[in-house]
Amino acid sequence: QVNGNTTVIAINNSGQFIVNAGFSSGDEFTFSTRLYNNSTSFTEIPLIAGELSNNGVLSLAINNQGHVTGSATVTDVGQSVFFYDGTNTISLGSGSGVGINDMDQIVGVNADGVFIFDGSTLNNLSNLIDPSSGWVLQQAKDINNLGQIIGTGFLNGEFHGYLLTPTAVPV
Repeated sequence: QVNGNTTVIAINNSGQFIVNAGFSSGDEFTFSTRLYNNSTSFTEIPLIAGELSNNGVLSLAINNQGHVTGSATVTDVGQSVFFYDGTNTISLGSGSGVGINDMDQIVGVNADGVFIFDGSTLNNLSNLIDPSSGWVLQQAKDINNLGQIIGTGFLNGEFHGYLLTPTAVPV
């Protein structure tokens, strides 16, 4: 191992926290993530099952169930959003998950823009807001248990932070 570094990333209400470690040797760089249940007991978050090539997972968020999201490098996909459910690590598609709530809704960014994972599909957030609002969403940073999403974007050409609050859908 050459040029290793370790970073504490996030903590949940139970005191579980995630730590990323990156190691480089020559042109090779790999990530690993540990989910700590306390300062001495940890679980190594497994690689995405069934992928052809994978140089590790980079965790970015944890919820109160100890479920984790982030990104992993996968052959033929590049950066892949991953979801760790406490047992398995699965790929949700291209991009990076940066926020997760207790309902396992995930927000992040991919080549199509800002997304929300609703449990089955990555949906482009820009398609879920009023197109006449003037917003061009750039980043999603987090999602809370009310489904509110914070991030950054452009409103009528000026850079701003945003708060998206879900509304009831008419029947």
